[in-house]
This record gives sequence, C-alpha cells and structure tokens, in this order.
Amino acid sequence: MITLFEGPYQGVKVCHLPGGKLVQLLEDIHLPNGDIVPAGFICDTDSVPRLLGPLYAWFKGRSVLGAIIHDFCYRKKIPRAKCDLLFLQAMTWEGVRARYRYPIYYAVRVFGRFHY
Repeated sequence: MITLFEGPYQGVKVCHLPGGKLVQLLEDIHLPNGDIVPAGFICDTDSVPRLLGPLYAWFKGRSVLGAIIHDFCYRKKIPRAKCDLLFLQAMTWEGVRARYRYPIYYAVRVFGRFHY
C-alpha cells in the first residue's frame, strides 16, 4: 500500500502485462482526496502518440506512479486541472527531474483534453 506524499517514495509495485504496453497495479494507492487506486488497476502509463519518435523515447517511462494516478483520476472524471496537478506532484515525489517533469506536465495539460 502506498499513501501518496507520506514519507520518502519507495517505488510502486506493478506487473507488465503481455505485449509490454499495459501495467497492472499490485498494491493500493491512497490519494490525498480519500480515493484509492485499487490493486489490479490496469493502465497504459502513457498516451503519447508514437509519431513523435525520438521525443517520445526521451520522455517514455519517466513516471510510472504519476501515470497510474493520472489515468485513474481521468477515468473517475475528477476535474482535469486537479488530475494534471496531482500528476505533477506525484512526479515530483517520485523524483522525476524537473527537465523531464515540466515538459511532460505541459504536454499533458495541452493534449490531455483529447483523452479526458
């Protein structure tokens, strides 16, 4: 079980499903608003168009925890701005360097509306 933002980040337990694109969460994640991302939750961890080629490869996989939380919040229809801000905060807690974190966050802010 992970309680978001409590103590140092120790990693999130996931299982990569066949095909390599999807991951399944192996432990509950408790969010600050009281929601729980349940063990068993499946997501793709990113929705970046592969057309971006090298740029996509540079950002791919930088945030697993943040991506899981973000996908869960979008599916629950939590207001998009809150989802995106929580994603940024989770990436910070995860230790994603600012040079990756902010471009990823701004890309989510700009292009997330197509997936929300």
